[in-house]
Amino acid sequence: GPDAFCEVIQKPAPLLMGTWEGRYTRSADMADLDKNYVKYRLIEYDDQYALYFYRTWHSGQKRAKEWKKWAINGQEISGSYGVKIFVQGNAVYFIMRGLEQPVRMSRVEE
Repeated sequence: GPDAFCEVIQKPAPLLMGTWEGRYTRSADMADLDKNYVKYRLIEYDDQYALYFYRTWHSGQKRAKEWKKWAINGQEISGSYGVKIFVQGNAVYFIMRGLEQPVRMSRVEE
C-alpha cells in the first residue's frame, strides 16, 4: 500500500480520482527540447487519499516515481516539483514551472 498520504483541505473532485497521464515538450532551451511525461494515480485508502506520481524528463533520463504527500483542495491538487493538477470544465489539466499553457491529461483505464 501507499507509504505517504495527502493533506486534504477539501475532498477531491470525483473527476480527479483514478489514473491520468499527460505529455508535453518544454522549450526551456530551444536547442534541447525536453520530452516530458507525467502520470498520477489518486486512490482512496483507509479513509485517506494517496497519490502516486510518475514523471520523466530530460528525454527520459531523469525520473521520479513515488507515493508523496500532496495537498488536495477540491478541484485542485498541488505538490512538489512545482506541479499543479486541476479540473477545468469536464477535463483534468496539469501545469508546472516552465510551461506557458496547462496540458490536458487523458484518463488511463486501469
